[in-house]
Amino acid sequence: MTCLACDVGAGRVRPPGGTIYEDEYWQLAHSVSPVQLRGWLVLVSKRHVLDVGALTADEAAALGPIAASGAAALQSAVGAERVYVCSLGREPHLHVHFHFVPRHAGMPDAPLDVFAAMWSNQSPWACGDEEAAAVAETVRRAWP
Repeated sequence: MTCLACDVGAGRVRPPGGTIYEDEYWQLAHSVSPVQLRGWLVLVSKRHVLDVGALTADEAAALGPIAASGAAALQSAVGAERVYVCSLGREPHLHVHFHFVPRHAGMPDAPLDVFAAMWSNQSPWACGDEEAAAVAETVRRAWP
């Protein structure tokens, strides 16, 4: 079984716009197709670890500042009303990753409806790889 997060980390899958932020534990990039909500970023652990509870103390300590900086940079870059940061995934082999989901003006009030918009290329907030790459560059420049 393959792991998308491992494929991104190893360079077998290239996110649009490339890596936005990277340190020894984490890598942040725009989401890859087919899910293309403008500004939806994914932070993946470099180590293949399945659960947040299995992070090392150093991985966990690095996570908070990256989440704060990434959310701030994303909010500034795309003019989001707010940024949701969450960990979702049901694939048993996919390792720890966090979604940074911008709430754009006009999105539905219910957070679950916002997540539904992530999976729809009919969404007014959908984008292709070219726009996702441009957003990645804007977030990179906005990094505090």
